[in-house]
Amino acid sequence: MRAFRFPFVSLLLASLLVIATPFGASAQDRLQPGEPDSDGLDRFVLRGLEQPVEAGDDDLAQQELEQERDVAADALERLRADLNAAEARQEMLAAELADIDADVEDLTQLLIRTTEQAQTIAARVDVQRQRIGVLDENAQALEVSLQAQRERIAVLLSAMVRVGRAPPPALFVSPGDALRSVRSAILLGVAFPELEAESRVLADDLAALEEARTELDEALNLLLADAEALAQEEERIELVLFERSRLREENQSVLERERERAALLAGEATSLEALLNDLEGELDSVRQAMADAQRAQEEGPPDADEREAIASLQDTGRMSPAFAFGSAQGMIRSPVRGQEIMAFGDQDRFGETSQGLHIATRADARVVAPADGWVLYAGPFRAYGQVVILDVGDGYRMILAGMSRINVALGQFVLMGEPIATMGERGSVVLADGSTQTPQPVLFVELREDGRPIDSSSWWANSDGATQRDSQRTDG
Repeated sequence: MRAFRFPFVSLLLASLLVIATPFGASAQDRLQPGEPDSDGLDRFVLRGLEQPVEAGDDDLAQQELEQERDVAADALERLRADLNAAEARQEMLAAELADIDADVEDLTQLLIRTTEQAQTIAARVDVQRQRIGVLDENAQALEVSLQAQRERIAVLLSAMVRVGRAPPPALFVSPGDALRSVRSAILLGVAFPELEAESRVLADDLAALEEARTELDEALNLLLADAEALAQEEERIELVLFERSRLREENQSVLERERERAALLAGEATSLEALLNDLEGELDSVRQAMADAQRAQEEGPPDADEREAIASLQDTGRMSPAFAFGSAQGMIRSPVRGQEIMAFGDQDRFGETSQGLHIATRADARVVAPADGWVLYAGPFRAYGQVVILDVGDGYRMILAGMSRINVALGQFVLMGEPIATMGERGSVVLADGSTQTPQPVLFVELREDGRPIDSSSWWANSDGATQRDSQRTDG
């Protein structure tokens, strides 16, 4: 316990004693009869001047407060340290998220480039297969032709060999021999020119057959090389898709409720028209769930230069369309390489009018986003196979149906040229117009404006990369 002195109190008591005692009197004289000895009081005063006194309850309370203050200060210091550590972790997490966003952006750009390479290789594979088919038909035709002439050519060659080894006898040997010689000469005179012509034809056919077989071997080698390269590119795409999906996995939980609602709508809808109408009503809630990823689309100037719009496509980190869809005619990319077997407005064999494009593709062909947009729906729907509906802005919707596997999710923003799905091995979808299945996979593409199907032919860019507007300017 801490001790301290009370000099003021002791001095006050001493002063009172001095005042009460006459000046000059001794201590004994100052004592009155019957009064107690004041030595005890003097000794008490002296002790007050000389000895320490223990602290009271106020001092104990002060010490407790000081201890509590020290404990609180320590706790505050620890809290501040924890807050600093939390802020550091938040900064580190923010940096990691920024790195993840950059990685996703890089992976998206890599996906677009790799898919373009894979589609180019796939086109070369198709060309080589067609060339091999033509070469094989030519080679078979030559072999059949040579086989048909084989017996006749063998007779003529045998005649030449016999004439070379045993020349005809002289005319004067015998009449019979002469007659036979004349007849042989006449026959050989007729046969040799024909034999020479046949030999030339034979040589040409054999040379053509050899050339056809050589070209066939070269085409097969190119096909094998391209097929191997295509397999590598497809494997690369799968790896990139997996990595991007892994990076985006945490962000997908926000939209789980909207996905379940969309799946419920798909199960309850009775037609693609009803599904799309129901989903239109859900668009606001989907965009609300997407937060920053689905901020309001800014309309581009109606007279924006087309080449500037194309240049803006280089920004793979954009989260809104690079240009307004309404002014993008002749600039939209085909979603898949293949053969158009039915166009908008064509009549099928049942007399129904097609409301979109039908494109026959190769097996397992990659399907890419025709334009920038948000995924309004992604999943199976009745007999249409896997369906993706894109909100491409300006009131336009793009419907793609007939795929086998989908790589995107509800609410995701996709870039033009980004792979979104894969076709199947063979025709596995009843076409939207009610026609029967086809041996090849068929992609159905429909463009809608304000809920109405429209002709999309003026929106597509040429296959060589030049837009229809460019072609029209060049032609004009």
